[in-house]
Amino acid sequence: MATLIKILGADTARRKAADRAARIADMRAANKKASIVMFAWIMRNMEAEGRLQDVGWPPLKAATIAARARKGYWPGKMLQVTGQMKQRFVPSSTNKQARVGNSAPYAAYHEDGTVHLPMRKMLPTVDSALRMVRPIYGDAVKLAVR
Repeated sequence: MATLIKILGADTARRKAADRAARIADMRAANKKASIVMFAWIMRNMEAEGRLQDVGWPPLKAATIAARARKGYWPGKMLQVTGQMKQRFVPSSTNKQARVGNSAPYAAYHEDGTVHLPMRKMLPTVDSALRMVRPIYGDAVKLAVR
């Protein structure tokens, strides 16, 4: 004779699990918040002329300061002669990613440096970015599994 075991509440448990999985899969709000937090950090770093980085930006050369003064851009902030590069940082997000982009074609040269241009990091390090966004994603997961 076969024994029948009936699990009470299994259908409810399956529905709740599916609902939680769907909520965890929808990361749009968390990604939007993460991109805004990173954007705000970049803006603060630009205002602080790289002092939010572990290694700050090297000072401008005397010739650069003199050239900027002749053109009426000194005193001023590093990497902000006209403000165009700073204004071109834009936060964006999808369900799959959070990012901050910059459409200025010369932004990467300042970020990475070149033979003739010192590196002046505007973006957070990976470790800094993770410290900023880890609580956002932790809260999103907690909210989803409630």
